[in-house]
Amino acid sequence: MTEAPPVAGLILAAGQSTRFGSHKLLAPLDGTPLIRRTAQSWLASRISKLYVVTGHGAPEVAEALDGLDLDLIENPHFTSGMASSMARGVEAAEAKYDLILIGLGDMPYVKSETLDALIDAAHHGTPRTQLWIPRFEGRRGNPVLWHRAAFPDLLALKGDQGGRQLFQAYETVLQEVPVSDPGVLRDVDVKDDLIG
Repeated sequence: MTEAPPVAGLILAAGQSTRFGSHKLLAPLDGTPLIRRTAQSWLASRISKLYVVTGHGAPEVAEALDGLDLDLIENPHFTSGMASSMARGVEAAEAKYDLILIGLGDMPYVKSETLDALIDAAHHGTPRTQLWIPRFEGRRGNPVLWHRAAFPDLLALKGDQGGRQLFQAYETVLQEVPVSDPGVLRDVDVKDDLIG
């Protein structure tokens, strides 16, 4: 039985938290900064390497992640939108990895088992598949696993565009991966999202 291919994890954590009222990635979730909870879940999965792209409040985010086995990448152009952060991360990982799992720092409820399910789907899927998307109760969520074939299109995105903009173009080469994890649909935008 062949081993699963190495996968880089990429968490986008550069946003300005405008709707939250303060830096949401530093907000406590069960006594732990939200971004640390997110990273811990990713590190408990079978990804080979974790990259975190920072921007707004980069020193504070770095402090919240202190001691974890990950690489920080600062995006000085984070105010231009999500696309620049994604580009910074893809550029850092693409030299070593053909598969990059891209997710959001404000989604701490995603289970590590869900990340592993995406990795397994890529390992056992058809050669033509280029992205794998988790699906919970009929809805597509995050994070999304991308094959190298899609990297140029990810790098070409501008402004506040995320990978979702490419789904339609990749519809014939994507695989939805059913998961029993509502966390793939649950991000933190306001303080009430931290409850329950």
